[in-house]
Amino acid sequence: MQRWRTLGHFFNISAPVLRLVSVSHNSAGFGLAFVLVIGFAGCTGTYLGDDVLDGTAKASHVQSKTESSAGHFLAARQALYFNDIDQSANFFLETLRNDSDNADLLRQTFMTQYHQGNIKEAAALGRQMEQLNISSAFSAEPATAIAIRDQDWQAVMVLADTMSEHSPSRQLAALIKAWALVANGQGDAGITHLTKIQAGGEETSTPPDLFVELNAALMAEHLGRTDEATRHALQLMDEPMSPLAAIRLAGLLARNSEHRAAKKLIDLRLDANFNHTTIAALLTLEAQNEPPSLRTNIVHGIIDFSLLAQGRSEKQILVARLQLARFLDPDNDVAHLLLAQQQVKSSNYRDAIDNLSAIASDGPLGQPAMIALSDIAHENQQFSKAVSILRNAITINPEDGYLYKLLGDSHRRNADYGNSQDAYETAYEKGYSTSNLHRNLGVTLERLDQTQAAEKHLKLALEMNPDDAFALNYLGYWWADQGRNLDEAIALIERAVKLRPNSGYFIDSLGWVHFRLGDAETAVRYLEQATGLEPADSEITGHLGDVYWYLGRRDEARFKWRLAISLAETDIEREKFRTRIKDGLPSSEIVGFPQ
Repeated sequence: MQRWRTLGHFFNISAPVLRLVSVSHNSAGFGLAFVLVIGFAGCTGTYLGDDVLDGTAKASHVQSKTESSAGHFLAARQALYFNDIDQSANFFLETLRNDSDNADLLRQTFMTQYHQGNIKEAAALGRQMEQLNISSAFSAEPATAIAIRDQDWQAVMVLADTMSEHSPSRQLAALIKAWALVANGQGDAGITHLTKIQAGGEETSTPPDLFVELNAALMAEHLGRTDEATRHALQLMDEPMSPLAAIRLAGLLARNSEHRAAKKLIDLRLDANFNHTTIAALLTLEAQNEPPSLRTNIVHGIIDFSLLAQGRSEKQILVARLQLARFLDPDNDVAHLLLAQQQVKSSNYRDAIDNLSAIASDGPLGQPAMIALSDIAHENQQFSKAVSILRNAITINPEDGYLYKLLGDSHRRNADYGNSQDAYETAYEKGYSTSNLHRNLGVTLERLDQTQAAEKHLKLALEMNPDDAFALNYLGYWWADQGRNLDEAIALIERAVKLRPNSGYFIDSLGWVHFRLGDAETAVRYLEQATGLEPADSEITGHLGDVYWYLGRRDEARFKWRLAISLAETDIEREKFRTRIKDGLPSSEIVGFPQ
């Protein structure tokens, strides 16, 4: 019986990059989806010049035949439905050729261009909306970025004032104007303007105090006021912050001779995804470096305040502002990493890989980028590639037990249990010991028929984390499926279901153990619930067929087994269900019932 296939879902670990922007070093990351509300536009207007249409609208890969404005518009809507923002941006631009003063269409086209990082095209559309007196919350942001790139600080201040007229841009506008004042030789005015960013403002649900204070410290450093910069930085040491913010703050401390504080911050705030050895070495070098350029500080400020915007209901602007940051600094690793995060969420693996591959493997974000690349390979069933990426990471950081743990996970997902065991045990030898490691090692050892060792590690995982629902379910299901320790097995699975009541896999386990205990009536209720939650899982469907058969509901049982055949992923599973249809449920499968 392929009783463990569904458990692959349980251990499908999310990309570590998703944790990098959380407010604490051990919390989960955030998820954002790009959504545009489409409204039908009219068909009158003037021609939009080729200065706007010389970008992705002329891309050769646009294959659809859309000979009219309406056709282009419908194609744009369909592309958005499939989350293909690139194609959508192309089609919206084509629609504008004959309908360029339509307010709704202009806003939609602007947002798709901005989201795609076509900053020049977005700026041109923003100017067109301004000329037509069309209000749009973010229309001044691309033009502001171009002015920053050109170091036209007077223009930046004017454009920042325009940005501030719209509440979603107000705090970011204040930050940009503050830095523009510093760049314009008005340092005190810049720091004062920064204080106008009020905690609990309209744009965010999280007070921006940390980022305000961090930028104040960086402004002081830029102005040569090192004592003031250091004082600000030290006051932030105990504030909750993401690893990315911690790296920036640690760099500031190291540049100002606060080496002990910098190391403490890194040790406290950076999790296992990071190469601590590399970052510590880079901090030593940082003490010899000049402060970041003014543009670099602005870029990180844009990223900071864009991340705060995750508290708003309209979260699509995050990707656009990350594109803005990358436009200003194409080599910025933070922008590459966070853009890749968002692209993974929309299954845009091609662009995510491009962004992650642009990050230097020996830099501070090199290890998180390599781990994220391995996760993408896993997601696409490219296990050999995932293993190769992780081995490269281990070459750079050979004493990191966490990397060996990830390597073990990769081998296990590919059913390479011998190499999985070796990697997990190496992780343990390197000093990495977590409930997750012991649980996954237990799973691997069970597959290698090392029963006693498997149980030892699964129990150890539960000692370290009694609320590990996956370990609870795995051990309970294993025992139940073998017809042993049934009372304890049901207690473990009931705890797992209580922790994750909407897991069809866990509820299936609970139904199956009731069946093994001889309570088929209770079992069938749980198994019917489980198939409702996971209708595409062959094993859960097959379990329900088994219980139907025992209860004498033979036609329903055969129907479920036929359905399980259509859902099965292996020939072994399909043959098992064919045999059941022919011969019925084997008596050996009914542990706990009279034989």
